[in-house]
Amino acid sequence: MLKKNRQLFETMKADYEGQILKLKEAMEELTARNRLLEASVSEYKSKEKAISDSLIAVSMERQAMLKEEREKKKREQRSNALLAEKCRALLGELLAKYPEAGDVKEFDAFVTELEETLDGGLSEDEPTLTTEEMLKPEKDLASLCRDLGVME
Repeated sequence: MLKKNRQLFETMKADYEGQILKLKEAMEELTARNRLLEASVSEYKSKEKAISDSLIAVSMERQAMLKEEREKKKREQRSNALLAEKCRALLGELLAKYPEAGDVKEFDAFVTELEETLDGGLSEDEPTLTTEEMLKPEKDLASLCRDLGVME
């Protein structure tokens, strides 16, 4: 009986050791897989940060370009307004000297059209993205790039 119990004990011990060995191997495989997944997540986070940094840089550059464009338009507007003022003064002189001349009337129509054109002003309907929207986007990357004008 003691021999049978000992033999049974040895058999059970061998089974448990086999199961423990299998569990250790499975745990090692899961640990190795977990390390690979952590490396992949780290790589994706790195790429995400690079993309985010690039989008922020593009957004800032775009804002600087828009500001420069607005300033350029304002300078052009001032220059055109000065031209219109000079044309209006010249028209006054011409009308005083030649009130019935056909060319002067055409020039009057031109000056009036020029002034109406210049009264249009600047339009600032340009969509802009804030830095907050860049850091926590509600849209996907392609939509953000389209909004920034860096992709069609």
